[in-house]
Order: sequence, then C-alpha cells, then structure tokens
Amino acid sequence: MYDVYLKSTQMIMTEFAQKNILIDLSFIKHIKLDSMEDLGDDTQQEICDMLSKNVDVYLVIRRKKMTLYLDMPESTQVIKLKKMIEAIFKVQPQDQRLFIMFLNNGHLDEYKELSDSTAQLFQYGLISSAAMVTNPAIIGLAIRQEDGSFESLEVTPYSNTEWPMPPNDDDLEKCVAYNEKYAKMLEEFLEKGPSKRTLKTK
Repeated sequence: MYDVYLKSTQMIMTEFAQKNILIDLSFIKHIKLDSMEDLGDDTQQEICDMLSKNVDVYLVIRRKKMTLYLDMPESTQVIKLKKMIEAIFKVQPQDQRLFIMFLNNGHLDEYKELSDSTAQLFQYGLISSAAMVTNPAIIGLAIRQEDGSFESLEVTPYSNTEWPMPPNDDDLEKCVAYNEKYAKMLEEFLEKGPSKRTLKTK
C-alpha cells in the first residue's frame, strides 16, 4: 500500500515539475507525523525527503543589531542551519540557541526553541506556507557567553521612522525643503540612536 502511495506521489511530483508548476505538499508531511507511525524510519525519511525536495523556507536570523537572511529546504536539519549561522557569525553550533519568534505572519506568544539539532525544520512548523519570502520566519539567536551561560535573547527593532519622500518634480523650493527636513530627521535619529528591546528566555 505504501509502496503504491510512494510511487504515485513521485509520479505526480514529476509531472508537476515537468510542467513547471509549484505545489505545496507540506500537509502530507503532517499526515506522516500524525498517522504513519507504523511505517519504518527509512520509509518515513524517504517520504519526507521526497516531499521536502526543492520546497524552501525563508528565515531571518536576528541577534541584537545583526540580521541574516537565509533560505533552505524544509527538510534541513537544525544542526545544518546552525552551521550556516556559524559560517557568518563565527559561533559554533553548540554555542547557539535558536528561537522561533515570528511565524505564519504573526508573533508567537511563547518563543519555540529549536532544541533538537537532529530535527528537521518542518517538524517545528517551519514550512513553506508559514515562512514565505514575503513573510519570512524570524529566528532569534542567543549565544553562549564566556562564563558558559547563554545570554538573554536581545533583538534591536528596525527603525520605524517615516522618512520624507523626495519631490517628484524639479521644483527648487521643494527640493530645498526636502533636503532640510531629511537632514534634520537624520541628525535627530543619530543623536537618539535606535531603541533596544530585551527579550528574556527561560
């Protein structure tokens, strides 16, 4: 039965790929998790890998003022995500804690830690329909300090300053007014500095 299911799914995906049609089969992975426990580990992994192939999730890694944009397959293991972060931030995987802060176009009331390094992203809800390029998931990063403890999760919010728009014409008076207003706002912004929001983790 499952062999037929597997072959049928492969045929469907091949046909869609040939026609260059993108489909979201992430719901099948949830069926796998909820009702296919009787399958062997190898079969589960085969179905999972097949369905996750070329289905990407989009992530924004945040720590203090640092921002890192990443995209990767749903089937990516947490340890591989941490190694990508290591390549940029020079922090070893064992010295990282990752928390899902924003998912499915909404902030989480309680942040979810990616605590299992062997787990795949979709097992934490990081699927293509919830972490799209237009609304990526935000992952907070906390790193280990010199004393061995982990820092509190701290993220510096982006500026929400409404900067003036340049005039659409070449009117000299409008251009001068725009330059003066922009210079004044920039000066005030640099003097004040960006605000910080400290987010404590358990």
